[in-house]
Amino acid sequence: MRTSALVPLLQALVMVSAATPPAAAQETRIELESGGWRLAGDLLLPAGEGPHAAVLLLHKAAGSRAAYVDLAAQLATRGIASFRLDLRAHGESTNLGEFLP
Repeated sequence: MRTSALVPLLQALVMVSAATPPAAAQETRIELESGGWRLAGDLLLPAGEGPHAAVLLLHKAAGSRAAYVDLAAQLATRGIASFRLDLRAHGESTNLGEFLP
């Protein structure tokens, strides 16, 4: 992912983490476009009033965002928002090819 593709993502995370979420943790699927790719991700907001700290969770080669479901839930219980992203050619971000180890 080019640096220019990360800028809108980081801006969205800052805006969302500053919002007041509902009483329970809430997960939202987010899709981003990057160089012809459709990148799939999940944003998990913790319960309670913001602003909240936010982290970007990126998996290793041949992995997917599913590796961080439990970590994201633990972060949410501590008041930290997280965004899990499938990198190009991984998980559900495979529209232009697939990662081959």
